[in-house]
Amino acid sequence: MPSAIELFSGCGGLSSGLIAAGFDILSAVEINQIAADTYRLNHPNVNLIVDDVRNVTAASLLRQHNLRIGELDLLAGCSPCQGFSRLRKGESGSTDPRNQLVLEFLRLVRGLRPKTIFMENVPGLINTEYGKKLFDKILPELTRLGYAVDYKIVDTADYGVPQFRRRFVLLGSRYKRHPIELPETTHASPNVNIAQHKLPWNTVRIALNGTPVLENGATDPNIPLHTCSRVGELNMRRIQAVPHNGGSRSSFPPDLVLKCHQDYPNGFRDVYGRMHWDQPSPTITGGCTNITRGRFIHPNQDRGISLYEAAKLQTFPDNYIFSGNFGEKSLQIGNAVPVRLAQVMGTQLIQCLNEINGQA
Repeated sequence: MPSAIELFSGCGGLSSGLIAAGFDILSAVEINQIAADTYRLNHPNVNLIVDDVRNVTAASLLRQHNLRIGELDLLAGCSPCQGFSRLRKGESGSTDPRNQLVLEFLRLVRGLRPKTIFMENVPGLINTEYGKKLFDKILPELTRLGYAVDYKIVDTADYGVPQFRRRFVLLGSRYKRHPIELPETTHASPNVNIAQHKLPWNTVRIALNGTPVLENGATDPNIPLHTCSRVGELNMRRIQAVPHNGGSRSSFPPDLVLKCHQDYPNGFRDVYGRMHWDQPSPTITGGCTNITRGRFIHPNQDRGISLYEAAKLQTFPDNYIFSGNFGEKSLQIGNAVPVRLAQVMGTQLIQCLNEINGQA
């Protein structure tokens, strides 16, 4: 079984997908204690390092697992990406110290020399001014270290995730005789999927099929994670004014329109919106259970989506356990790498590793 080490592991979405693809996760590094607790609950056999990645050395990882430089099959990670967010303006992202953590991934690539690498991040790493400056340091160094890489911005819906989520993905191989390419997309819009020989996108309806009905602020007695925020009377009136299956706040009567929306009617149009049954969901974020943070109202029930539903849209297994309070669970789910995306990329990496190791 090919070996992997994961950096910035969060609550374990990336690890879950890599394990499903066939990897043995040797170590994972995560600084946040709540996310680390969740990781440990679901992956008890992984050596979890709860520390700042800047304190982790390649030598210590090699020693821990009795590896020599170059023997590790995969180094994977998604560094914190808030500093590259499209919501940041101008060069403000340059002051966010989390941005520099992407260079820690490069430092450990240099020290471990894994056979393959997998980076995932927001598109801003390559399409914002400051993000591109950092990436322009990373790419030449990977080339100097002998890695042939393939990278682009993908939408997770095109790989079967029931969610529109644009992400930067990079795969690399240290063996130029066995280069790696990002896998072909498997899904597409129903308007073009037949012509492209793709499957239709997975949708909210497919992902949430069979999920029990839930009242405002309630918790399902049989599914503890199936719990949603309680909204007050005024916001309940707003929810009830939004048409089922994709409606938006444009249907609010004048007395329900917020002042900020009166002043900026075209800003943040998805807030107080309902999901569409027959489309992938919008991007699941750390605020995905809050109806004021995006199109996060249930398609036909008068409530925000539950934690359980958010996790299903992120393709976590039904039995995945999350530590922390409601807000901490929501943040972990929204920050995670969708499990299915990680599995698709992991499968591609294993095919490359089979060629490298002469098993193809």
